[in-house]
Amino acid sequence: MTTEMESQPNDDTDTEEHGSFPRDLLLLCCGQAFWMVGLLLVLISLNQWSRQQYFIGSFLGFMIIRLLFAPAERKQHWWNATSMVAWLCFAIFVLLIYLRIS
Repeated sequence: MTTEMESQPNDDTDTEEHGSFPRDLLLLCCGQAFWMVGLLLVLISLNQWSRQQYFIGSFLGFMIIRLLFAPAERKQHWWNATSMVAWLCFAIFVLLIYLRIS
């Protein structure tokens, strides 16, 4: 005989185990999207639009937002993916700096 408590699923389970979208990742994506749209509007309104400035501003925003929404308890799978994106952005950033110097 099982009690009603044992037959109920546990509500405290990790969201990644069930394949749903983690809250921190959703906040990171929404924050980055708002940052990029805001940056685009500011650059256009100041008549300073260029792909390089937009990339640099977006990259800096990504690094700040990434620090704000880093998982506190343990590394999660989605965090590894954002780390790979960050390293790719660092490589592009270094390339842009090299092209400006030379």
